[in-house]
Amino acid sequence: MTTPNLSNVPADIKTLQADASTLVSLAAKLANDVATLAADHAAPPPPPVPASNPITVTLSGFGPATVGANYMGQLTAQSTAGTTSWHLTSGSLPPGLRFAGNLSIVGTPTTAGMSTLDFTVTDTAGNSLAVVVTLTVEPAPVPTPVPTPVPTPVPVPSGSFASKVGIWPGNGANPAPFAAELGIAKFPFLMSFVDGSSTASIAAGAPGIAKWATANGARLIAPFNMLPNSGVTGAQAATGAMNACATSFAQGLVANGQADAVIRLAWEMNGQWFPWGVNHIAGPSQFLAIWHQIVTSMRSVPGQQFRIAWNPTLDLSTDQTPYLPPAGEVDLIGVDVYDQTAGAWPGAQAAWQQYLNAPCGLNWIASTAKARGLQVALPEVGLGYNAGSNGGDDAYFWQQMVAWVEANPVLFISLWSDTVPNLTKSPLSTAALRAACA
Repeated sequence: MTTPNLSNVPADIKTLQADASTLVSLAAKLANDVATLAADHAAPPPPPVPASNPITVTLSGFGPATVGANYMGQLTAQSTAGTTSWHLTSGSLPPGLRFAGNLSIVGTPTTAGMSTLDFTVTDTAGNSLAVVVTLTVEPAPVPTPVPTPVPTPVPVPSGSFASKVGIWPGNGANPAPFAAELGIAKFPFLMSFVDGSSTASIAAGAPGIAKWATANGARLIAPFNMLPNSGVTGAQAATGAMNACATSFAQGLVANGQADAVIRLAWEMNGQWFPWGVNHIAGPSQFLAIWHQIVTSMRSVPGQQFRIAWNPTLDLSTDQTPYLPPAGEVDLIGVDVYDQTAGAWPGAQAAWQQYLNAPCGLNWIASTAKARGLQVALPEVGLGYNAGSNGGDDAYFWQQMVAWVEANPVLFISLWSDTVPNLTKSPLSTAALRAACA
C-alpha cells in the first residue's frame, strides 16, 4: 500500500478556492444577464383605456339628393357633458342647397355631383368630435318620351263632290247666297281668318269664327298665323313664344263647338306675303321648329280632335318638301291652286298639266299623302287674277278639278269666293261646279 503525498494539499486547496470564487462571479453575471434578457422581452404594459366621448351625432335624411327635387337633411348632436355646437372646417354645400335653422340642410339642388363637408362638434366641457358628411346629388331622371298624340283619322266623306266642298265667303260673311249659287242647302266646310296683328288678336279671334261656323252647321277650316304681324320673331317662336297663343286659340275652338276643326297652320309658307314666308323665316329648320311647338301646344288641349293641314301655294318651279313636317305632326297634305300660270297663258289644257306636274303640284300632293296614309286638303281654289296669265271664266279647269277631287282622298276643297261661285262674274265656272254638286 502506497502512502499518499500530502505535501501539496494546501496549494490545491487554494486553487480550488480560487476556482470556486470564479464560479460564483460567473453565476452572478449569468443571473444578471438572465434578468436583463427577461426585462428586454417582457410584454409591454396594456394601453390606457380611453375615456368614452360624451358627444353623439345623428344624421337624418342624408340619402342621395336629385337635381330639381326638394331636399332636406338634419344634423343633430348631443353631449352628456354640456351644450354642443357645430363648426364647418372644410367643404361647401352643393349648388342650390343651404343651411337653415336647427342645423338642417334644405333646398333644391341644381347640379349633379358629390360634396364632402368636414365638421367639428364641441361641447362646453371642451370635448370634440370630428364628423364627415358626404352629400351626393344625382342627375334629374330623364322623362319617358310621350309620343305626340295623333288624332284618329277621319274617313274621307263619302258621296258626291257636294260633301267635300267648302268656301271662304269673306270673314264672318253669310255663306247662304253662295250655297244657293251652287244649288246646295249649305256648305259642309267653312273657312274664316282672324286678325293677325298680334298674339292677343289671334287668340281672341278663335271663339268668333268657331261660333260662326257652328251656327252655319259647318266644320271650320281655321287658318292659324304661325307668327303675328309684329311682336314675335321666328327665333322666339322656335323656342315656344307662340305656344300660349296656340293653346288659347285651340281652347277657343273646342269651347265653341269646333273640336274637330281643320287647323290650317302657316298656310302659303312659300310666299313672301306673310310673316312666316320664306323671306322672313330662317330656313326649313326654324319653320319646322315653330311648327312642332305650335302643334304640340294645340294637341295638349283636352277634347281636341283637330286635323293639322300643311299647304303651300302652288309653285310651278320650287320644291317645298324641306318644309314638310315629320310624320305625326301633320294630318292633311294640301296646296292652294288658282287657275293662273307664271308666264303667258298657255291654254287651259297645258295649264292643267302644269298644275298636276309642278314640283309640289297636285300629283305630288296626292302621292305624298298616300305614302303617309294621309288625306288631301285644297284650302283655296279659284280662278286666276293676273291678266294675261289665266284662263278667265275657265270651265275646263273646274271640270278637271272636280274629277281630280273625286279620284283622290280629298277631305275638302274650299272655294275662294272672290271668283266663284258667281253666276254673274263667272257663269261657265259656276255652272260646272253646280253640275258637280247636283
